[in-house]
Amino acid sequence: MRSSVHEGARWRLKFVNEDSEYVEIPIEKYERLEAAVKDMSIPYHSASDFIHRQVDEVLEKYDAWLEEKEEHEKRQRKRG
Repeated sequence: MRSSVHEGARWRLKFVNEDSEYVEIPIEKYERLEAAVKDMSIPYHSASDFIHRQVDEVLEKYDAWLEEKEEHEKRQRKRG
């Protein structure tokens, strides 16, 4: 169980760093993910690395999707 000092520091960081959003993951799940990353020899250094890289990959796909959508809309305007 986390100490009140740890909890206080965590909440303080949330308010100090306005450029980040903090997502809570139950510690049991985070620890299991950490073990899975290490035990399964997947190409990530840690649970945190896995999470960050998954977000980056989805955002790259989203950017590509937005570009395709914009191109499609341009083609539709030219036709119509």
